Amino acid sequence: MRESTDMGKYSTGRGRLYMDALGDVARVNPLHPTYATCIVWIPHSEEEQDAMFGEARRMLGLRLGYEFHATQLTKQHRTNNLPLRFFTFLESHSFKFEAWILEMDKQHTTVPDEFTGKLLMYELTARMFMRMPRERVEGMTLVYDDTASGKKAPKIAQELRSHSNHVLHSRQLNYNISSVKIRPAHKLVGLQLADYVVAAVVRGWHECDDVLKAWPIDHWRI
Repeated sequence: MRESTDMGKYSTGRGRLYMDALGDVARVNPLHPTYATCIVWIPHSEEEQDAMFGEARRMLGLRLGYEFHATQLTKQHRTNNLPLRFFTFLESHSFKFEAWILEMDKQHTTVPDEFTGKLLMYELTARMFMRMPRERVEGMTLVYDDTASGKKAPKIAQELRSHSNHVLHSRQLNYNISSVKIRPAHKLVGLQLADYVVAAVVRGWHECDDVLKAWPIDHWRI
């Protein structure tokens, strides 16, 4: 067995933000009455993240390159407590992160109806930034999980950055998110972590409740 790696001593300090969403951005969708966004801050470099997740796959008996994605969990994975074992592995190897989860009940939310589709995602992201500590927002790069490509990807990135910074300034919070990048989750494990965290909290993976207390996770509803 390989020697455990203490990720705590390899943190880069400034880190990077990764965001994923759960549900559908359509305001009227009975199949998805809840929409939630999740941002995780990870201080470890992406090389260190890749190494840790590679070791997690090996120790959990998963194939090389397996994507940690809530929708890909099989019945066998749930029976074998894969999410719990995954988070337990990260905790035991001192993997650091912080998370913010904003959950919206579409039927009872106070968010105006004008926010729908991508604009809803932009608005909830901005509201998350307002709740986060300044040092986790100012000058940071946010990586958002999306399969958009070509001209569409930079347009989404620019619109998300512009809307977020506009909202921050309108609330007299005089700092900016530096940049937004669009990437598919299978290429970045930070996005996969955001996917697992939001699913565990919003979908109620209660077997993970105790181990998730190892990390600062701010979850609120609107």
